[in-house]
Amino acid sequence: MWFAGFAKAARGLVTALPVLASILGGGKALAQNDEALRWYTQGLQALEARRFSEARTLLQQAVQADPTFAGAWLDLAIAANADGDPVEAEEFLAILEARFAVPPVIAQRVSELRSVIQRRRNIEARAWVWSAMLQAGTGFDTNANAGLAQSDLTLTFPGGSVVLPIADTQRPRHDGYFASSMLVEGQRPSESGQYEVAASLRSRANAHLHAYDTIDFQTALAYAGGGPAFDGRVPFVAGPWRVAATLQRLWLGNSTLLDSASFSAVHAWPSLRCTPQGGIELSVRHFPVASNLDSHLVWLTGSATCDSPWAGPGARTTAQVRVGYESGRGNFATPAGRPGDDTRHYEATLLQRWGWEGRQGNHRVEAQVQWARAEDTQGYSPLLASNAARRVSRWTGALSYSHPLGVLPVLGGGWLATGTLQAFRQQSNLELFRLRGEVIQLSLQKNW
Repeated sequence: MWFAGFAKAARGLVTALPVLASILGGGKALAQNDEALRWYTQGLQALEARRFSEARTLLQQAVQADPTFAGAWLDLAIAANADGDPVEAEEFLAILEARFAVPPVIAQRVSELRSVIQRRRNIEARAWVWSAMLQAGTGFDTNANAGLAQSDLTLTFPGGSVVLPIADTQRPRHDGYFASSMLVEGQRPSESGQYEVAASLRSRANAHLHAYDTIDFQTALAYAGGGPAFDGRVPFVAGPWRVAATLQRLWLGNSTLLDSASFSAVHAWPSLRCTPQGGIELSVRHFPVASNLDSHLVWLTGSATCDSPWAGPGARTTAQVRVGYESGRGNFATPAGRPGDDTRHYEATLLQRWGWEGRQGNHRVEAQVQWARAEDTQGYSPLLASNAARRVSRWTGALSYSHPLGVLPVLGGGWLATGTLQAFRQQSNLELFRLRGEVIQLSLQKNW
């Protein structure tokens, strides 16, 4: 999803910072005496547990016991800002830079903390806060043309069945590609929540199969409430709520493949374990190249995210279930009717994340598996399996690792390198929809 989630109080938006002192040239080893190290260890534990006032007191004790303990000064600045005192946080950062030779990696982190402090000020002033992401990479796709897994196709005619060989051009063709994406987001707090806007542009250019190049443009406007809706009179659905409107255009080759407009409403229950969410999304889809595929689509979604210590340190698990119903916009009995008419959709996704802090920043590993099924309510085509209703099942698995690169020559800091492996298998009672493929991609990402 584009947006970070539901709006909270201004303080909650800016206090989710990693502990940075452990990457400052040896971290705890910079303490010159046991007393300072003891105070620092306790302060670090309080900071990681988000007990910011306590962490601030303990880290002040650490720098009093050893004023040369650079790592403690840095974490003290983080604790002060998280505790709602950005002025003192900047004073601690000034002390750090004045007294110590700060390496480039830490200078980048200090700059990030100052950006967070400025973000707090913008929020308190109810100004727009903007962020951006740029990603570029290269990859290899074993099925760049969405080719059929079968070598032949059985067609049914009144006089019997005919086996039609599938041309090599319609079989899976591998190709390399270059992919890029840009995302710009803005948030503006209000008295009871925040307004959100976003725009993204993603593209993929194949090395040879340019008829399958894609461009995906999306823009969205949303409002995320920070408190109970309906004055809290309906307890179970009091909120917070987030409502959004999204427009999308997708190009394939040189043609517009899809135009869609969506409206969604999502409710969260933050007081419950794993912060479950539930929502509804309504979409209108138009296919300029084949208007008989036009449809209305309704999704009901439920999800939850939990810490999962059983999977290792820093592990979090997200589970999501979606049920949808897609209806054709034309009369099925006419030439403008949608093949298969209405379609029932079912989807389940499981995402496992691991994150840990390294010398250059935060490392992240993500593993995802998704199952999806679509079932038509009418026969898809008289030429396929005697006009049987289409049933399609798809499994997708992905594994990615993101490695922070620190400060790069010329490019500066804040870059991530990400490697991704993905595979999918699609089965169907109709041979035309049996697909498979694998993708490997390496990319660089920068956030502002």
